[in-house]
Amino acid sequence: MEITEIVLLILGGITLIFSLVMIFIHIKKDQSYMKISWLVIIAFLMMGFPLISKAKILGLEYSKEKDLEYIKTMAEALAECPDNDVLKKELEKSLDKIEQEQPELKSGELAGLSEAYLVKGDTEKAKTLSDSAIKTDPTNSKAVAVKEMVKTQISINELPKSVNTETQIRKARSSINKLRTDPNTNKAVLYNMDKLLTVQDSLRKIK
Repeated sequence: MEITEIVLLILGGITLIFSLVMIFIHIKKDQSYMKISWLVIIAFLMMGFPLISKAKILGLEYSKEKDLEYIKTMAEALAECPDNDVLKKELEKSLDKIEQEQPELKSGELAGLSEAYLVKGDTEKAKTLSDSAIKTDPTNSKAVAVKEMVKTQISINELPKSVNTETQIRKARSSINKLRTDPNTNKAVLYNMDKLLTVQDSLRKIK
């Protein structure tokens, strides 16, 4: 709770006690207390504001969690069916929504978004988010795993321009095999990486 909300809560409590005391005095003196009753309403409004504010924050947090869970589901589905345009458009739509809302994200949540962009094929955005995830919490195992996945995918994408292709392929394959043992990685994403790497290796051998 912020300082402003605490101050309002305290002032609201004081105002409520004062107004109730004044009403009691007016009743004892058989005087009208209608004007003072407005103080009771003001007191409740002052005390209620922090609670309303808290409820709003909780509502936004719940909405964010729902959006992130949906993005995760769409990303997992697209990783299983990478050629499905309907899934890709739905994932893009969900990612655009969370980009516009710009909620405050934790390291693991940033890593989840990074993975979603990786599945979508946007390695640049995936790298930016994975870097942010690591910066937010360098010890987050999910963030570390996703950063390594992004790095490996970028390495595979750059193979056609590489001078030392064979070495780069070997490193990428070693990275994929290592990532397969990590419980924080999406195995479907790694399968697609390995598939693309095999294609690139075959093209190298033909040349």
